[in-house]
Amino acid sequence: MGKEQEFSTSIVVTLVVFAVIFVIVITSVSWVIGKYITFVIARQDINNQWSNVKTEYQRRADLIGNMAEVATTYSSFEKDTMVLVTQARNINFAGTKSEEMTQMNGIDSAISRLLVVFEKYPELKSIEQYNRLSAELQRTENRVQIARTDYNSLVRSYNILIDKFPNSILAGWFGYSEESFFESQPGTEQAPKLNLSS
Repeated sequence: MGKEQEFSTSIVVTLVVFAVIFVIVITSVSWVIGKYITFVIARQDINNQWSNVKTEYQRRADLIGNMAEVATTYSSFEKDTMVLVTQARNINFAGTKSEEMTQMNGIDSAISRLLVVFEKYPELKSIEQYNRLSAELQRTENRVQIARTDYNSLVRSYNILIDKFPNSILAGWFGYSEESFFESQPGTEQAPKLNLSS
């Protein structure tokens, strides 16, 4: 009976050890899968918000183009300005995120220069269609700023998520790295201002 009891006790101990190891492995694997899913969701949130930023920039470029077209039908608008507007309007935001940010900063710069030209033509402010487009552009500038702020907020949260220990180890294993913030080029930090007075 002594040997059978020892054998039975060793089987129970072995089963308990295997059960504990099994629970630890399952818990660890579940935790890793959970973290991976969190990384995927965070990255998709950033991609979604980046699409929103691009949409707002495209909307802005289209509005500027429409404003320039109204101006050209009214007066002899400056040729260089029309070339600038056409280039800004035809940006397709292709390439890496960094290249797209550079294109967007170029639009910011082009719009600032275009608004200076608009100021040279105070008679444009008497055209109702121009005024409607100007008001819509002001609303769009706010939407662009909000989209950029929301994007940077998501990037900040994501970067913190993947930089914390032990997430940083898992992020490295799964190929997740920090995302870049949308930073304005010097001189383009503020949305262009439209002067609708006069």
